[in-house]
Amino acid sequence: LISGQNTQQASAPPVPPPAAAPAPAPAPTPTCPGITTAAMTAGNGVRFSFVDEKGNPASQFYVTGQKVRMESCDTEGGGAIYDAATHTLTVLMPKRHAYMVLNQQSAKQMGAQMQDAQKQMQAQMANLPPDQRAMAEQMMAQRGLSGGPAKIEVKDLGSTATVAGYPCRDMQTVSNGVPGLKMCVAALDSLSIPSSDIATLNTMRTDMTHMMANLGPMAQAYSTVQTIQGFAIRREVPRREGYTMVTGTETLKSITRGNPPADLFEIPTGYQKTNMQQMMKAGG
Repeated sequence: LISGQNTQQASAPPVPPPAAAPAPAPAPTPTCPGITTAAMTAGNGVRFSFVDEKGNPASQFYVTGQKVRMESCDTEGGGAIYDAATHTLTVLMPKRHAYMVLNQQSAKQMGAQMQDAQKQMQAQMANLPPDQRAMAEQMMAQRGLSGGPAKIEVKDLGSTATVAGYPCRDMQTVSNGVPGLKMCVAALDSLSIPSSDIATLNTMRTDMTHMMANLGPMAQAYSTVQTIQGFAIRREVPRREGYTMVTGTETLKSITRGNPPADLFEIPTGYQKTNMQQMMKAGG
């Protein structure tokens, strides 16, 4: 042995205690490109905020003066602006940087174009094998796309509910005898909103009824839904999840009094006006 060498084995260093597991990261806040977070100022306007079945923002309505802004939480981030003074509905399409104005005249033009598209679809169906043609005809009939309009009714289910503190009646659409989407409808005068806003919403419902009727047989039946007296504060909505269509629910969360910024009711800078025919030529 080498002189002076310690023949005893050195003791192992102490093992440190295991580090505490990191705290889980908070769940990301769902993004919604179509919903604005504009501050409200004192006034007679109102904002209706809806959430989906998970409590995330789903849609929103602003009403002020003679205008209504409708927003939806979807991938397009679009919306629509209704003007009771001009009886027009302006549809905003942010991804296209475009907008389309709908009124009685343009609705008639769109109706004619939709009927032409229907005739082309029926001509293509004539070349299908009998079993596939029968299946396609059945699907079209359920949607009111075969010849005449679908028979769409609104059925009062006879039950009531309370949503966000407001009473409502349960109703359901019935298309060609097939039960459809459910909704809970509140009387506008029960929502504690200014009478001027109620008048604007009623005018919008009337105009939308006429527009739908002018769209031709493919859409006339849906004007029945627009005649419902009241405001749906809970409603079932079709929603796309991937490649599948599912039924979700939008429920009123709150009604906020006040005026939104005026620019919410203006067409954004840089948007170009388009129409249905141009959109169809561009591939929808």
